[in-house]
Amino acid sequence: MHVVDHMKMQPSSSDNRNMMMESARFSHGQGMMQMNDLSKLDVNSFDAVIFPGGHGVVKNLSTFSKDGKDCKLNNDVERIMKEFHRSRKPIGYMTLKY
Repeated sequence: MHVVDHMKMQPSSSDNRNMMMESARFSHGQGMMQMNDLSKLDVNSFDAVIFPGGHGVVKNLSTFSKDGKDCKLNNDVERIMKEFHRSRKPIGYMTLKY
């Protein structure tokens, strides 16, 4: 997936980013905010789940950028959504629109 240089509003050919590394950078990768792979998420360890919006999330957690309305969710995201729904726990979604 391409990386966008938001200063120039253009794709950046020199950058390569990893979603886990970026998430850890934002949270400082410390204590309760330590990053873990979604495949390891256990619904019983959480009271709720929130899915943030944004182009990066859309590009990394679904095929929307490529497939549009016919997109598929990341398998772990789909599993997590279904498990939280089955457990009747709160699920929050943030929009991509601004």
